[in-house]
Amino acid sequence: MMKQSVGVDIVQVKRFEKWKNWSDTKLKRIFSTKEIAYAKSNMIFCAQRLAVRFAAKEAFFKAFQHLFPQKKISLLKIMLAVSVEKRLCGRPYLKVAYDKLFIDPLTTSISISHTDCCAIAVVQLHSK
Repeated sequence: MMKQSVGVDIVQVKRFEKWKNWSDTKLKRIFSTKEIAYAKSNMIFCAQRLAVRFAAKEAFFKAFQHLFPQKKISLLKIMLAVSVEKRLCGRPYLKVAYDKLFIDPLTTSISISHTDCCAIAVVQLHSK
């Protein structure tokens, strides 16, 4: 029987304004090298890009907790195991290091959006 779960998170972009000045070493506590490079490739949108990726990781965490309530995996561990990447067409997807989460691969879906003030992410997980 297939199980599914949805997680949603919304954050204020202004919370991430100072993050764009953080060192890559500090940002790597939460984001992948690719995520940092993408966010910093355009400093005008850097805070928005960091915010929406943070929201996506939080949304994954919420969906994961619902799908696997018996697994006690911290938000920080999820942050390091999950990254938002882009397909050639520009559509985002989640890259997940399942070995770090001690689970079999899941089918994931993601939708992200941001404005000057808010960033939102919706993550759907499917498990067999």
